[in-house]
This record gives sequence, C-alpha cells and structure tokens, in this order.
Amino acid sequence: MSEIDRNILKNKFLIEATVVLDSALHIGGGKQSFIDTDSPIVKTPDGLPYIPGSSFKGVFRATTERLASIIDGIKVCFLVDESVCLTPRRNLSEVEKEKIRRGDIEFLEKNLCDICKLFGSPYLASKIFFKDLYLEDEYSWAGITEIRDGVVIDRDSERARNRLKYNFEVIPAGARFKLRIEAENLSDKELALVGITLKEFENGFGKLGGNKTRGTGNFHIENITMRKVDFTDKTSFLAYIDKGTNGMNKVSVETIENLIYSLIENKEEKNA
Repeated sequence: MSEIDRNILKNKFLIEATVVLDSALHIGGGKQSFIDTDSPIVKTPDGLPYIPGSSFKGVFRATTERLASIIDGIKVCFLVDESVCLTPRRNLSEVEKEKIRRGDIEFLEKNLCDICKLFGSPYLASKIFFKDLYLEDEYSWAGITEIRDGVVIDRDSERARNRLKYNFEVIPAGARFKLRIEAENLSDKELALVGITLKEFENGFGKLGGNKTRGTGNFHIENITMRKVDFTDKTSFLAYIDKGTNGMNKVSVETIENLIYSLIENKEEKNA
C-alpha cells in the first residue's frame, strides 16, 4: 500500500449510541472548582459534566486490544512485544528510522500491529475519532454530583495511613451521554474489531474513569446505530453531499455480526 492509497478517502463511518452509567463516574478535571473537594470532575464552562473523547477512546482501544488478542491472525502488541509492532521498540535500526522519517506507508503497514493501525501510533495517524460525550438532554442526569470519601492505603502494611483521608466528586449512576464515533477507510477486519468492542459495551462490560476498583465507572451502551458512505460509489457519494449524514447508508446489525463471525471463524478453520 502506498501513501497515496492510504490517504485516498474510500469510506466514512458514523457510529452513534447512548452511554448509560451503571455506577457513579469520576473523571478528574483538575483543581479549580467551586466544589469543595480534592478531586473535582471535568465539566463544561456551563458547569455540566461530560466525558472527554480521549478518555473514552482509551477505554475503547484497551478493550479492543484485550478482545483482539484471542483472535487468531490479529496482531496486537499491547505496547510490550517488540517482535509484533514498531510502537514499543526502543532500539530501531538506522534503516528503520529512515523509513519512518520518510513516512514509508508500506513499511509501516507491515510492521505495525492491527490495533496501532486502527487507533494510531507515533508513526501513523488514527483511522477512528471520538467526540467528547455530552449529556443526552436536560433530563439525562439528576442535576447534582456527589462527594465520596477515600483513604490512602499503605501498600506495605495494607492499612489506612493515619490522617491521609481525601474525597472526590462523582457523577451519579443513571446519567446518559451521547456517543459519536467517526472512522475513515476501515477494512472489514477493522470494522469487525470495532463491532466486537461495541458488543462488549452493549453487554455491560465497560469501565471508565478513575477509582474503578472501588466500584465506580461501570457503564453500558444502547441505541447503537452505524451509517456509512462509500466514496467509491457515485450514488452513495451524491446522497452524502446532498443530505449530509442523513444521506449515509445504514449498516445493519446483521452485517456487523457477520463480519465478527467471519473474523473469529478464521481461528476455528486454522485450528480444525
């Protein structure tokens, strides 16, 4: 694959869903806050809680890595296995450095794992983009936040350290946020990987934010929709130009599930 081939816009996907908090959520927003707490949550200038797209992308990528690692034929580096991917390598040869400097797409496509090619690495841009998640509407949350207490634990004695108590702000369970994901030039394999993670979150196995070991950050997603525009198809392209996202073709659940089954079945066929 040449650099020109990768940069040509062939398709675009729009994924939308609702993120529902199954437990309280804490995503730190710095120290400046009108709330008397050691760790306030991140908020908009209007004082409303939101979930940064970068935070959700991190959880989405980490979940995709874990699920993809059990599928035969998918390369996953986990940022530790230098034999699988360029990203974790520290001792690059001069030839490799020169190819990276030149932006040799063929070299990068061959030497990066599937996760780094989808979500990005220091050497190649991401194909998938996450918007900040704002409240679905004014009724999406209770209108208040909570303050929870915590204590600092001494890892050696496994006991609470004397006089080292702190507190942190959380969004209560039940709050609903709008999820919007955009992706470009996805292959069927990459679309299947995205689909697997969406199914994992739909089934309620999502964890987000800080203090997750204390019961916070559990969520699930619902009302998932996926639409696509195929820029290589004139009719699809014109519909997108005329109607914007409303002109994009809906991708059915069955289509995604078939791609997922095909991806997983490759392992069964090879091991048969």
